[in-house]
Amino acid sequence: MANYRSALTPFVISNLKYFPTLKWDFARGHLPAKAHNVGREFFGICAASSPDPACDDYVMERLRELRVGSVRVDFTYSSFDSYPERFLNRLLLSGFKIYPHLVLPIEEARSMNTETARMRWRHFLTHILDRYASSVEMVEIGSTCNRRRWSGFSIGSYLQAWELAYHAAVRKNVALAGPNVTDFEPLYNVGLLGAMERRGILPGIHSFNLFVERAREPEAFDPRILGRRLAGAGRFNLIRKARLLKDISDHFGIRKTVCSQVSWSLRRIRRLAGDGEQKQADYLSRYCCLAAASGGLDKVYWGPMIGQREGLIDDGTEEYPPVPRAAFYGKASGKIANYRIRPAFHAFQTSVRFLSPARFLRKIPSHFGLEIYEFVSGEQRIHVAWTTDGKGARTSDCYHPSTLAAAAAFSRNGERMPRCPEMICESPVYLVWPLNANVSLETDQHPLSGIRFCRLPDAGFRTLQTARWSGICVAQSDHRPPDLSVLLPERLAEASPRRFLRNGRNIIWSIPDPRDTHAGSIVVKRFRAAHSAAILWKSKQSKALRSWNGANELVRRGINTPRPIAFFESNKNSTTSESYFLCEQSAARFTIRQAFTAFAGGEASFQGMPQAAIFQETAKFLSCIHARGVYFRDLSPGNLLLHINDGAVELSLVDTSRARFRDSPIPLNQRLSDLKRVCHPLHWRGRLELVEIYMAMNNRSFGKWMLVPFFGYDLKHSLKNRVKIRIGRATEP
Repeated sequence: MANYRSALTPFVISNLKYFPTLKWDFARGHLPAKAHNVGREFFGICAASSPDPACDDYVMERLRELRVGSVRVDFTYSSFDSYPERFLNRLLLSGFKIYPHLVLPIEEARSMNTETARMRWRHFLTHILDRYASSVEMVEIGSTCNRRRWSGFSIGSYLQAWELAYHAAVRKNVALAGPNVTDFEPLYNVGLLGAMERRGILPGIHSFNLFVERAREPEAFDPRILGRRLAGAGRFNLIRKARLLKDISDHFGIRKTVCSQVSWSLRRIRRLAGDGEQKQADYLSRYCCLAAASGGLDKVYWGPMIGQREGLIDDGTEEYPPVPRAAFYGKASGKIANYRIRPAFHAFQTSVRFLSPARFLRKIPSHFGLEIYEFVSGEQRIHVAWTTDGKGARTSDCYHPSTLAAAAAFSRNGERMPRCPEMICESPVYLVWPLNANVSLETDQHPLSGIRFCRLPDAGFRTLQTARWSGICVAQSDHRPPDLSVLLPERLAEASPRRFLRNGRNIIWSIPDPRDTHAGSIVVKRFRAAHSAAILWKSKQSKALRSWNGANELVRRGINTPRPIAFFESNKNSTTSESYFLCEQSAARFTIRQAFTAFAGGEASFQGMPQAAIFQETAKFLSCIHARGVYFRDLSPGNLLLHINDGAVELSLVDTSRARFRDSPIPLNQRLSDLKRVCHPLHWRGRLELVEIYMAMNNRSFGKWMLVPFFGYDLKHSLKNRVKIRIGRATEP
């Protein structure tokens, strides 16, 4: 056995040799290089069973539904003569290609420098290779070896385990994959492969877990590598990462490059997104397309198949193993009766259906924020199209009308759509034509500038344009309403009531939904034309568009607000002319102002709800919006609606035009700015109680200095009211 005590030296030398010689394409390295084939077995899955034999049947049935032929199975010392081996044999008998991932228990990995541990490892390798060498596709050695806390490996102990496995695999003529570096940390890939090369024990397959969830969106530039400011300069998106890892494989003469496991954690997604499972499915589809287009990967294994946070199937438990499933996925937790298929399952099924096997042709040139990739599969030409989060692009801005009329459109989940959607949004759509069809593209594909969209599972978006008005409205995706012009401003004015909800700077009224009078009521908000200081407004969006953007962004982040229906701007001057915003009418009958005013007047409850319960729910709601990057800026207590339903408090936001959004929790000064506004009707004792609850929820200690903005806001309000009184007296007859 070689001495690996000084393993760090060849590790460093390998990196010093490789990176200075790397040919770096700053301009186009983040784009697919050229056309290439995507193999029939490009997509695989990481699967496991449980002690219940019926779980084998369940998993096998789901594998057939996914139509994947290659399965990665984790195997460790305790797996022999137990349910993991039973499951492995079942897979082999069913004709699946098996990719065993051989995992040392953590304590064994930590003691690999002892002869006893090495002897047990040799025995384990001999045992499994004697049984399965002739049946398996390849064998992987290594388990997140760059995460010592998860795997137990140091660089030296991993190389010791690898050398023993290498010689055992050579004797059995088995392809060996490694080193299973997790996340994108190419220094480890180069260093470990360099140390292996030095000993003449290089793997036949270069494997790693190419997670990119730190960048949130798979096509986004990773801000963790060069920092947020330089992320656009480095352009480390999924494609660049895959191409770099492929280049590392080529540098060491390794012919295959495999992503052994990848997934998106729902816990991470839900930090910003509302419907985490739908967003997980979106990201999965986008990742699969980019991985297939990159040309840097020969295989991608998604996993785990069944799991609480990352699984394509929810295991119905709240448990999470002490060792993450990226390091060891040995068991499907929970009971079959509680298993639930997530949208990500169908999204993965659709990716396999359309992209494997296929030939990637090109990325359609488009502006930032719009992604369109072209594949050929059998007798079909396929375009996979989506936008980055919150954006939208008209299909008519991308394709000629005759091309759209000839296309068959499929949703992210593989459902045939009645027609091509009018808007491409963040959930991918598959557009399919016969291979010999003439696909005519417009010359300038781009997302709509300055307009935000949310994902609506039961609806899509349509544009409405007349000689006077331009706007966007929500339309049901399963059919095209005969006439959406009933939403146009002139038609709304005809239906306006004599009594308005508000008639001041803006006019607000409620009417029965003109699209379907049995569907309930909608709220119409008319923003008056801005005549004064018009020059200052020229660079701003209209108030209706800002309201639309704010409402859509809140819905995207899972924050309660009346669902937006439409907005309209004047074609004459969208900034200084009147504009309209339409949304569903909230079921809430009260505002938090009414509750707080009652508490300030000495009441102990409001509409049967005690003060403590309302304070608790208010603090919880505000903590949620701030954690999801929302700085509302106009959080007056009248804009926070209160609905009491069967003893439960539900809060929602209205008047969204001033809200600002970021992709991380907002800082303390902005939190206090929102709090000082919403707390204004409360007495000081109530303010202190609410702020203390809020700070405790956010793991912050309350300091009295935090009340300074509240004193300033009170003073501002007092002066403002005095000015209003004086102006009123001066104008009296």
